Amino acid sequence: MSMERQKELSLDVENFARQIIGMRDRLSILIDQAHSSPISAPLPAFIPSVYKELGVASEELEVAIEELRQQNETLCETLEATVLEQQRYQELFESLPEAYLITDLNGCIQEANQTASRLLGVPARYLIGKPLSLFIREADRSGFRSILLQQRQNDQPKEWKFCLESRDKELTSALAIVSTAYNVVREAISFRWLIREASTAQAAATKQDFNSPASPQETLTLEREILQTYPIHRYERGDIISLKLQTLWCVRQGLVKLTTITEHNEDILIGLLGEGMPFGAGLTALPTYQAIALSNVELISIPLTDVHNSVQLSQWLLDKTSQRLRQTEILLAIAGQRKVSNRLAQLLKLLKDEISEPVDQGMRLKVRLTHEDLANACCSTRVTITRLLGKFQKQGQLLIDSKNFIILT
Repeated sequence: MSMERQKELSLDVENFARQIIGMRDRLSILIDQAHSSPISAPLPAFIPSVYKELGVASEELEVAIEELRQQNETLCETLEATVLEQQRYQELFESLPEAYLITDLNGCIQEANQTASRLLGVPARYLIGKPLSLFIREADRSGFRSILLQQRQNDQPKEWKFCLESRDKELTSALAIVSTAYNVVREAISFRWLIREASTAQAAATKQDFNSPASPQETLTLEREILQTYPIHRYERGDIISLKLQTLWCVRQGLVKLTTITEHNEDILIGLLGEGMPFGAGLTALPTYQAIALSNVELISIPLTDVHNSVQLSQWLLDKTSQRLRQTEILLAIAGQRKVSNRLAQLLKLLKDEISEPVDQGMRLKVRLTHEDLANACCSTRVTITRLLGKFQKQGQLLIDSKNFIILT
């Protein structure tokens, strides 16, 4: 939903609110007239009670309108946060020193950074929607189709040597590393291509540090190395984590909540980060940005200079930022749900997918979240969340174990 459409909805809510207030005022006048006007016959006995019930109904509508107004304000602010996160992701994407493209599952280009644009000899905006095969030597196009088919059947990252062909038929030997991107329900949504000129790739292969680009196959190994290489900092549950412009934090253990603060001093949830997820002041354009430990956490600190000087770290950070962006978009969709019960159900599904572990009864969330935490994430009140959790528990959708951890069945 666009910011313009959201503003239109906010105006509709305000107009409806004014109509409800006007109706209540007219109802109040009618009640006064009914009691004060001289009439020959007494009012039927049910009339006063009808007026009273109408008055109560109008007050309840006003309360509902106020809740809707607050939800709309929260949704606008969350949408703004998502836009800023997306801008930061785009900046990281463009700054990669390697040619990086994202295609759909049929090989049509969806995104391309400036390095890819230079390598293919076409402005980035003209690459969007074009089949990547147009830039591959005709003799290698069957191999390209084979790579697409293999990647659909087996999602392990693959390396492929081929020749790029420019518009003037000039050939360039290249090495591509292709991997699959997924949505939160593990459905393949796109392929990611890291492309290097073969001579550059061979030169980089002789290095033994973080300056050679990691294939997605090596990402887990790289992440383990990152988590073991840099200093560890510990925070206790509830601690506010200090943010520095030149330092990148990465979660080694535990769960961190990212929020922004509205002009009404309300928290808006923009991220829940588990093991291996980065955050920091340098990764956001939000004016107010806060990180809070939702459990006892271990973090590592990475100087941003290391990221700027390392192809592998840059690629790792881009992948993680992309995951962050997808999560923020899901949180935005949750906030836009009309019913609080739907918001809570979708939030629990997100938590189940991202921070749960299997137990005998189902999937247990690794972190003990308070009802207030869930209420903030759902743009609701603690009382409402407590009531809904009880309802879900009676319906058999979840359990609460002896240590107050939520188990989703």
